[in-house]
Amino acid sequence: YLPFTKNVLTGDYPHPPLGKKEIKYDGYHELAYLHPKYFTPKKSVLSKLGIKDNEIYTILRFSSWEASHDYGQAGISYRNKLNAIREFEKYGKVFISSESKIDPELDKYKIVIPPDMIHDAIFYSSLVFADSYTIPAESTILGVPSIIIHKTKSYYLDDQEKKYGL
Repeated sequence: YLPFTKNVLTGDYPHPPLGKKEIKYDGYHELAYLHPKYFTPKKSVLSKLGIKDNEIYTILRFSSWEASHDYGQAGISYRNKLNAIREFEKYGKVFISSESKIDPELDKYKIVIPPDMIHDAIFYSSLVFADSYTIPAESTILGVPSIIIHKTKSYYLDDQEKKYGL
């Protein structure tokens, strides 16, 4: 992307410099739409999920691995997805949000809410488990712990972990 852009906006977290095109700002991309000034979680998402107040649930997020920045990457194996589901079910309900079609055996875990309510669902969840970075970054901004399985480094998530203990 870099050769084809006039400027690149990045947060001021520590990361390799991107050259003269880079414009840094204070914060993270996700704050543009998840800052409390702009985002108010809708508790109605709980009834859509069949969740009671304060009930524990985990959201599993799986990437499609089709974006250009995913070249050479792969997600969590089917076996490990099953292992994760079994482990998290010990503590509460499990919902899967996936960019690609999920295996029929996992359909019962598919999160069925309008797409614009995913951040509401994340806000009230107990944990996010993912093989990509955006949803965990959003959960971190919302104060929800996340576990990320990925082969590459995320400078902004590392910064959030160090700076805020998330």
